[in-house]
Amino acid sequence: PNIHFYPPPTKTMSKEVTEEINETQQNKAQLTTKNVAQQNKDQLITKNVATQNAWDTMFSLLKVYKEREVHCIVPIGHTEDGKNLGTWLYKQRAQQRKGDLDASREKQLQDMGVVWKILPKQWEDNYRLLVKF
Repeated sequence: PNIHFYPPPTKTMSKEVTEEINETQQNKAQLTTKNVAQQNKDQLITKNVATQNAWDTMFSLLKVYKEREVHCIVPIGHTEDGKNLGTWLYKQRAQQRKGDLDASREKQLQDMGVVWKILPKQWEDNYRLLVKF
């Protein structure tokens, strides 16, 4: 690339030359700022796409788990297809409790049958088993 270095303005330069140097330096600074901003935006888009793809992959694994086990109460250490599904679901529950889980993702998980509060659910299930006994 053609890189031009302009000398700092001096007293012997005409006003027009001094203004041109200052304007060129300001334009270069603005272009650099725009380039950095665009790079940051591009990186954020790439990260968001990767995050969405990773989430979709884990959600698909949850579907597989539910089809096989008939529920979505995944033990925290459980792996599915080499991925730690239990930890992922635990983190989704934690985000939901904090109000940080995206509404559309929360709805997808809710529709899948994810139980948000595991302990009360387990207590109720065990109590029913006890009553039957």
